[in-house]
Amino acid sequence: MKKTLECDPSQVLLQNIVEGVPMRIFWKDRDSRYLGCNTLFAKDAGLASPEELIGKTDFEISWKEQAVLYRADDLRVMESGIPNLGFEEVQTAPEGKTIWLRTNKMPLYDAAQSVVGVFGTYDDITKQKLAEDEIRRLNEALEVKVQERTKQLQDAQEELVRKEKLVLLGQVADTVGHELRNPLGVINNAVYFLQTVLVDADETTKEYLGIIKDEIADAERIVSDLLDAVRTKPPHPEMVVVAELIQQTLRKCNVASSVTVRLDIPETIPVIQVDPTQMRQVFWNLITNAVEAMPEGGELDIRVDEDPVAKTVTISIKDSGSGIAPEHLAMLFQPMFTTKARRVGLGLVVVKNLTQANGGSVSVKSAPGKGSVFSVTLPSASELVSAS
Repeated sequence: MKKTLECDPSQVLLQNIVEGVPMRIFWKDRDSRYLGCNTLFAKDAGLASPEELIGKTDFEISWKEQAVLYRADDLRVMESGIPNLGFEEVQTAPEGKTIWLRTNKMPLYDAAQSVVGVFGTYDDITKQKLAEDEIRRLNEALEVKVQERTKQLQDAQEELVRKEKLVLLGQVADTVGHELRNPLGVINNAVYFLQTVLVDADETTKEYLGIIKDEIADAERIVSDLLDAVRTKPPHPEMVVVAELIQQTLRKCNVASSVTVRLDIPETIPVIQVDPTQMRQVFWNLITNAVEAMPEGGELDIRVDEDPVAKTVTISIKDSGSGIAPEHLAMLFQPMFTTKARRVGLGLVVVKNLTQANGGSVSVKSAPGKGSVFSVTLPSASELVSAS
């Protein structure tokens, strides 16, 4: 059953009723002219009293764009006979102030059940909306902090696991390392002796002796990585010319003929004060990894840059290999992590430990199909030395 709100005979009676209601109330005729309102509505409209509103339209008390919307909504309610309840609207005044309203509009009927206008109410919910926005902002900020804290805890847990692995390795490294080196040395000497006395041996015998020698070299490298990963010796720094250090390292690396090596080392690069033996091991590991990442051949770029402000020198080793998956990047420098067969995952741990021991840092950039760049940043010495 339709609710009847009488426009007649007593506007005074209706006016008295709405004055005690703590919300803005108004009613209009079929032409959207105001028939009345309460004092709260009149105050919001900038009028001294509700009587000043009678006979006016929204075009006379509001800005045009908003008045057009009000008129359209009034017509929908009156023509359909369906109330429009609890809808929220945002108003932006010409001076830029924004307010939020929650509005209700209902058809206004006379005694004959004919629609004669619109009866409406609204509340200013600007403070509520601003509070909701602030709560939302605080929740988002809290969520970011929770994520950051969670990441810190995860990193701390991973670091703890890494240290536990190193402790475990340290417990066996000295004993196992030395116990393995002795028989490896004996086997290596035996192979050397056999290669010396079996000069006239058939090609198969020579091939297998070469295989044994290569396997011994791999085993010795694993033992060295194991020992260096768990107990980095204090460095003995010297003034080192970067170009000479790189050239010395390259001569010890087995770089396939299918790999093109390009050097970009400016002559003005200052010397660095590092342990040359330790840093040769660092660059040997990185260059060897780069070459192994290009089994079909490719380009190996070694570039050196100076940052005179930070007083550092950065040596970047770039390959054109297959690259590293994003999920593996964060784990590259963790012990026992490797993506290669027949590896124990200590090479990059050694690189990191030795670089940090010499006052530097190491970083990596990589993407699948785009190769990898490992960069070692070291403090530079004060004087400049020609890198000729």
